[in-house]
Amino acid sequence: MDKSKFGLKLVIKNYRGKKLDPAKILNQLEFCLSIKKRLEFDYETIFKALLFKELKGLKSDRSLVWYLHGNPAEATLLGFDKDINNNVRIPSRRAIAYFKSKLLTSQDKALLETTFKLINETIEKFNIKLDRTSVASKLIEIKESNFQYQKERKLIEAVEIAKRFLSKEIKLNVKPNSKYSKAEMLNVFLHSALENQFTHGGAESFRKTKGYGPVSATLLRNIRLKDLTELKESFEKAIDKVLDKSIRQGRLQRKVVDVAIDYTLIHYYGDGACPDIVRSKDDRGTNKYFGFITLDVVDKGCRLTVKAIPIFGDLRKEPQADLVRQLVEYAKSKFKIRYILMDRGFASAETFRALKELKVNYIVPLPEDVRIKGLIATLKPPFVVKDYLRGGEVIPNVVLVNGQKGLMKLATNIKLSKDDVVLLNRLPIIYGERWGIETGYRVKKRQGMVKTTSNDYKVRFFYFMLSVLLYDAWILTGIIVAVFLGKFLAERHGTRFKSFLLALETAIT
Repeated sequence: MDKSKFGLKLVIKNYRGKKLDPAKILNQLEFCLSIKKRLEFDYETIFKALLFKELKGLKSDRSLVWYLHGNPAEATLLGFDKDINNNVRIPSRRAIAYFKSKLLTSQDKALLETTFKLINETIEKFNIKLDRTSVASKLIEIKESNFQYQKERKLIEAVEIAKRFLSKEIKLNVKPNSKYSKAEMLNVFLHSALENQFTHGGAESFRKTKGYGPVSATLLRNIRLKDLTELKESFEKAIDKVLDKSIRQGRLQRKVVDVAIDYTLIHYYGDGACPDIVRSKDDRGTNKYFGFITLDVVDKGCRLTVKAIPIFGDLRKEPQADLVRQLVEYAKSKFKIRYILMDRGFASAETFRALKELKVNYIVPLPEDVRIKGLIATLKPPFVVKDYLRGGEVIPNVVLVNGQKGLMKLATNIKLSKDDVVLLNRLPIIYGERWGIETGYRVKKRQGMVKTTSNDYKVRFFYFMLSVLLYDAWILTGIIVAVFLGKFLAERHGTRFKSFLLALETAIT
């Protein structure tokens, strides 16, 4: 702190006999902090806000945020600036928590404690009343308590919606006189996914925990006795209902979204004669997989898996352009698409032709062949090559541009020229949204899917589609809660996937 202890006393002494507002003290103080990094919000301003919270008697970061929103004059005294609409910009609770946990150094934490102690000692010495609490702060505590209650109610409501989708739409071969109900069987599947176990281990663990439950043989038999077409229809209907519910929540209505198409490959180490596998490049000791092609929304806050279609054959030889067409046509029937993002495995003439006929914009990296290497050697990025011929299909633009991890070779039909430098440099950023789909794959394959070594396609199909449905139901839960939170604070709901599965397992009876 640049001002000495004597200087702080002089600042506070001027308020002798008056009620002192902490914001006015902090406005007149300057701090010598260890980091001068310019963030979205000034480092010293957030430091003063944390000190203000302690002096004001606010109990949490959320209470602080609410108080500053309701008292912009005090927020301005602390140093928060205004936006173009002349409204004071206040950081979110999440931003303040990140500042405290990641940016605030131990030296500055010590300074925070020392300053708080020094201010308290000084006001006691001069018998000055500090405005620690107010009607506003008490209302904030009430509001916060009510907020938590309402949030919990919304989570319960969202889980109930997910429960209805699972209980009603998933079809199992359960007879009326069966010892165990469909709900009990679904709970074992959820438990196995939650514990990241195989069917047998999950069933045994469930029986030990609950004292009852079907064995793994019963569960697998109920899947195998179902008709595959009926299984497909039931999962497609359930996922479609989750999507429609998400659209009705307003996250996809009247909005143009970016989508990504990619393969999901589940490693298979069994008999190569299995007719339901797909072959691709070698990975972790196999080139055999159970495969699906999926279309996902990649916009933050609504990264839903819109549709998943099984794939067969050899991905090294078959471009799957017809399946791409099916996915895009289905997505266009639900919402507007801005860009379709795909990896270089889809860079075939058949795929580009299908996308051209569907009249959608795409961004697809090209593999580095001899012609591309020639362009790289002669042209300086960013650069646009017009009407690039590949496999008999003309690509409107091939863009050479530097991305975060080096030079990118992007095929796109977006209208642009070599003079559109800003748009050219934004293409890698737009394409980078595609990596949001990888998070979804990780959740579905590692946290939401029951393990199995079965070569029965029905079992593999059931477990993958169940993981997709659980993932989409989790995203829907987040959307429902986020829409509610938007009335208070624009923050994420923060419900972890495993916490959601646990709540769902409890709800299904």
